[in-house]
Amino acid sequence: MVHYDFEHLIQPTSEKVCGPVQDTEALFLYATVRGMRMKHILEIGGLSGYSATNFIKAFAKPEESVMYTVDIQPVHKIAPNHIVLRKDARHIESYDVGDSPLDLVFFDCHDYDVQMAVYDRLAAQGLITDATVLALRDTNTHPAKFFSFGYDLNGNPGEWVHHIGQQICRIERVPRFLTAHTTVIP
Repeated sequence: MVHYDFEHLIQPTSEKVCGPVQDTEALFLYATVRGMRMKHILEIGGLSGYSATNFIKAFAKPEESVMYTVDIQPVHKIAPNHIVLRKDARHIESYDVGDSPLDLVFFDCHDYDVQMAVYDRLAAQGLITDATVLALRDTNTHPAKFFSFGYDLNGNPGEWVHHIGQQICRIERVPRFLTAHTTVIP
């Protein structure tokens, strides 16, 4: 039997955390990376490194894999195969990510316009291809108000938003993005 080490997933059962991916999301992303044998991942937005740690742990062959994190704020380097780029994500160049197509791009910077600009730039440079999996985070509403700064979406009970990026993605623009490029996981 295969044993998977999930000791890096340390959130409370409620998963009421502000910032990092929830452990349920992390498990899904872990399975995607491991199952598809991904080796070349870029995340937009790094915060504490919780998701980068999860991606690195998911690599089937860490010695052949690389995790890139781009953020305008300082982000701690998690492992030798973790490359942190402290810059505006809209200015990523092909050489920043090894001049080769990405297996997965994890959009987690909570700014729709920045994420769309990054998508367009990476696609134009050939870094996003038909084989690239795109993962968007915080694009939907929450079933309950988890934080005092949350608000309900247009008075709809059970549709809580915790930052403006969720509202923009939920109401206005995500369908355009999803139809622009969709990858189905087999």
